[in-house]
Amino acid sequence: MGRVNAIDNLSTLVAGQTGLEVHGNKLRLCFSYKGNRCREVLDIPLSKANIKFAANKLAAIKHEIALGNFDYAKHFPNSKALVRLGIKNTPNMTLAQAVTTFMESVGPTVGISTKRSYLSAFRRMTLFLGQDMPISDLLPMHIERLRNDLFSDCKPRSVKTYLGHVGNLLNWAARNELIEREFDVRVNAAKLSTGKSADPFEHWEFQKLLEVTSNKQFKNILLVLAYTGIRPGELRALSWEDVDMERRELHIRRSITQQKMQFKLPKTNRTRIVHLMPPALAALQEQFKITGALSDAKIDMHLPGGMIVRQTLRPVFRPTRVVPGRPPFYSGVFLVAPWQAAIKKSGVRYRRAYQLRHTFASWNITAHGNLAFIAEQMGHNSARMLQEVYGKWIESASRSEADLIWSAMQKNGHLPQ
Repeated sequence: MGRVNAIDNLSTLVAGQTGLEVHGNKLRLCFSYKGNRCREVLDIPLSKANIKFAANKLAAIKHEIALGNFDYAKHFPNSKALVRLGIKNTPNMTLAQAVTTFMESVGPTVGISTKRSYLSAFRRMTLFLGQDMPISDLLPMHIERLRNDLFSDCKPRSVKTYLGHVGNLLNWAARNELIEREFDVRVNAAKLSTGKSADPFEHWEFQKLLEVTSNKQFKNILLVLAYTGIRPGELRALSWEDVDMERRELHIRRSITQQKMQFKLPKTNRTRIVHLMPPALAALQEQFKITGALSDAKIDMHLPGGMIVRQTLRPVFRPTRVVPGRPPFYSGVFLVAPWQAAIKKSGVRYRRAYQLRHTFASWNITAHGNLAFIAEQMGHNSARMLQEVYGKWIESASRSEADLIWSAMQKNGHLPQ
């Protein structure tokens, strides 16, 4: 009898609260949201303290609705009304859980080195931000703080790579509705200068390097690098099956990793055709006299998804001494010694051999080459990289480019009176 009276007394207290109802032995909130009458039962027993808690929660909900920032799923994640109202309940996934799920998703599509780079970036992110942090709580300032932390002990290029991986994770999370905000904004807010500086060789400097180079194969390597713009790893992986002398084409089908000598697809995970300029074509014709008739070699080609395919190739450039058990292709440091010797002997200001790739780009740009075509030849996804790295040469070519265009327009009758 006493218990019935107590419940009756509590019910009387609820009756005095607008929007509160007794539902069995629990409390129910009643409110309007977007023109819909909503009723949500709180999983708490009927008591004076819980009546006060429910009243405060209802007041907070009404306040959020008035401000326009009410998150129904956050307050009632298991509500059946979510479907009726067309509201999607975003899972509250932690950073660690998101990383694991993301890596399972992209794992089959990326190579071993890329996967390793992803994991390094995410390890650094979770150590700094906390692996239990909900990914939905990430804000631009978190990415900016992560960027600043990376700067403390990483090179600018590594910082950009890591932030790029984080950006891929966040974009994936947005597509899967794990987060609400546009993550392009977050990543853009953390953009930085990569410190990449193109320092190409002048024509006379490159000529001096050729003049002091007596080794025929090394000279051919320099000419192919400077007049095709291919990456050193792509040059090392070249096979005579990739060279079409008649069509004057080079088919870039693979690359070799710097560290573990693994054969994989080029950086963009697709093959491309490089049109050979006369100096590069002549160099390959000379190189054929050196290695064109040598024996084939079997290699393991690592494809996305972990697939390995055995291929038989004839290396275009091959070392005179081969490590037992390895195919006759150059290692990642093959250029260091002969390059340093050529630089010293020529008296040319020192730059890395990789600057030959920048040299190809700058020569093509200043010769008024089409940027989209140059980007395709070099294996970029778009001309954006050219604009970022070679902007100085693009600007220097603009004046003469304008003169050339006007000259052509005049020939077509553009002669205003």
